Amino acid sequence: MIKLKLFQIFFIIFFLVTLNTFANSKYEVLDKIIAIAEKEAITQTEFDYELNRALEFNKINNITNSNLESIKRDVLDNLIKIKIITQYAKRQGLTASFEEIDFVIQNILKNNQLTIEEFIEELSKNNTSLERFKNEITHNLTIKKLKDKEIMPYINVSKFEIDAWLKKQRSEQKSEYKIFHILIKSDSQKKEHKIKNILEKVNSQNFQDIAREFSEGPYSETGGDLGWNELGSLPSLFADVIPNMSLKEIKKIESSNGTHFIMLDEIKNKVKENKVLIPEYKFQQIIIKKNSLVTEDEIWKKLEKIKMMVVNGMLFEDAMKRYSEDTLQFSSENLKWINAQNLLPTFKEQLNNYPQKDLIGPFKTELGWHIIKVYDFRESDITNETDQEIARIEIAKMKAELRFEDWVNSLIERSKIQIINE
Repeated sequence: MIKLKLFQIFFIIFFLVTLNTFANSKYEVLDKIIAIAEKEAITQTEFDYELNRALEFNKINNITNSNLESIKRDVLDNLIKIKIITQYAKRQGLTASFEEIDFVIQNILKNNQLTIEEFIEELSKNNTSLERFKNEITHNLTIKKLKDKEIMPYINVSKFEIDAWLKKQRSEQKSEYKIFHILIKSDSQKKEHKIKNILEKVNSQNFQDIAREFSEGPYSETGGDLGWNELGSLPSLFADVIPNMSLKEIKKIESSNGTHFIMLDEIKNKVKENKVLIPEYKFQQIIIKKNSLVTEDEIWKKLEKIKMMVVNGMLFEDAMKRYSEDTLQFSSENLKWINAQNLLPTFKEQLNNYPQKDLIGPFKTELGWHIIKVYDFRESDITNETDQEIARIEIAKMKAELRFEDWVNSLIERSKIQIINE
């Protein structure tokens, strides 16, 4: 009986202490599941976070939240899409690795000159965390991998599409020209005398001063300043000439209404013709490859001796035949042009010594020890090929984006999705 009473007393004390503890603590509700996409759940917390981001984005960009229910549907649809894509990528082994994610973050820190602590603080100011930021990086890298595997191999870009893309790009890149103008009319008195005076002064005196003195055209009082104009707004007489003029160059143009002198003063928003040039060489080499029987010092001395023999009159071709372990191109006739971009870095660096030196080495690469004889050099213009490759990549990206949306929609249609209502 005594033991039973003690047990009853202990139970009452425990119950009162427990009740007091719950009374003085906050009651925490477990996170609610609002949807299931295949095997992954979407929680209320996830949804609320993304909804707040969407509303904040609208606020910053002055977008009126006219239909909150529509925004909520879009947010949920996007979360479902992310879950479906992520699970598919995992099954295909296409998720981003830790190293890839870290590489992106380190680049961000480097480019913005931030420490990881400063970066985390910046993320916090924008109501996010490093973990959430990593999740976004992971998703973006995963999307890229999916596009590369599922879409890009099946994208074809025709020459017609490339040409059309380049034409459109060039038409949109308009330049403006600042022109000064002098006109001597056809019926002007002493026309030839005036033209002669202009020709005598135009290369030594200020063009605007000459325009004020002689011009019979509009804006003569302001020195013939026609202001800024695109080619389309200029008379074809000028538009045909101006693109080929250099800055400060003066052209004399004859027309039915008289003789014109125009000066190209400035160009604004000029499309820069950045040529892409690659160095190419014609050369031969003597190479001795590494081996365990001969030390590097012995190889060096041997090549120095061979080089002195060439300097003293031995034909490089003969030296190649006798000493080189590279049996290609013994004849210097009909040598092929070699693109320097395809050579080893050390090799490219050594070739930069030409034309100061045409006999270069010995030097060491991953392949062995070399002496090279350079016969010729040129720069090959691959601007057009580069532009076409850029166009091909951009068109492929646009096509891939459209096809990827269709692919994702198809994936979602095949997936099991459950929306859980309250």
